[in-house]
Parts: sequence; structure tokens; C-alpha cells
Amino acid sequence: MRNDAREIHMIDEIKETLELFRPLLESRIASLFDGKRPGDNTAGCCRGASGALLKVLRHRHPEATWQFCGGLGDESKLAPGAEEYVNLACFPGGFAGPEDDLWFGHFWVEGNLPDGRRIIADATADQFGQATTLIVDADDPRYRGNIRPEHDVGVWVRAPETYFVEGLFSDWLYEIDYKRQMAI
Repeated sequence: MRNDAREIHMIDEIKETLELFRPLLESRIASLFDGKRPGDNTAGCCRGASGALLKVLRHRHPEATWQFCGGLGDESKLAPGAEEYVNLACFPGGFAGPEDDLWFGHFWVEGNLPDGRRIIADATADQFGQATTLIVDADDPRYRGNIRPEHDVGVWVRAPETYFVEGLFSDWLYEIDYKRQMAI
């Protein structure tokens, strides 16, 4: 039997994690674009942001199993051999646009919680007119993953994005973990 109180508490903790993560993400985006683009414009930053969020969630919530996920959308030009990395049966994927037949490439993090619930944690859904952070059930119809699960963040996030991911995770460790410990 599920422990509903614990499940709700864990979801609240994950929401808090995303809410603490988001300002760090915005600061990192503003820095990346030398202030020429506001940090709250997350368009095109979902892959790096999700790579960093994956590290944060694995660090902060190790009792769950976290995975980097995403989908290549209608705008994606699939190269020969793409079936090695993309499940073509689920193409196009990513995030559903306002029209049901249009999909935009997008990346997010999926979690398997100890109670068996599967969720999506997304820190950049606002680029599609959604809330700045989303936690939804993994079967939310707005999301369609098509990257093969055996190809984790190491395949999809490459330099210079790796610097963005590691920098954002370092920001988390200092701003959230270290400062909280020092306040105790």
C-alpha cells in the first residue's frame, strides 16, 4: 500500500528542489549570454539545464532513480543512422506544441520514486508557455520521449554544454548545500 503522506511530502521536496534550482539556472543563462539575453529565456537551454537538474536530483533525492530523457521534434533533421539514438517509432517527440500535430525537441528528467510513481521534472517548460518548473506524471501527453534510454546524458550533452552542466551543479553545491549547512 502506498504511503500517501510520504508521497506528497516527497513531491513537495522535489518541487522545492526545482524552485531552488530555477534561479541558479536563470543566472547561469544570463551569464552564458553575457547579459544580452535575459536568464528567464530558457529556449534552447533544456538539454544543458536537464543535464544539471539530473545531477541535482540524483544528489538531493538519491532514494529515487533519475534519468535524462528527451525527444527530437518535428524541427529535427535526422541523419542516417539516427535509429541508433532515436526510437523512430516515437518520432517526432519532445514537447507537444499548441497544435496536436506539432512536436518541439525538448529534454527533461524522469524519476522513478520509491512508491512506484513515475514523474517528469522539467525546469525549462516555460519556453513552451508552461510554468517555469513542472512536475507531472510521466505519462503526461505533452511529453513524448524518443531518445533511447541507453544513451544517457553523456551521449546527448557535449562540450561546451558540459561546462554549463558542471558549472550549474557547482552553483547548486555552493549556493544551496554549502550555505544551508553553514546556516545551521
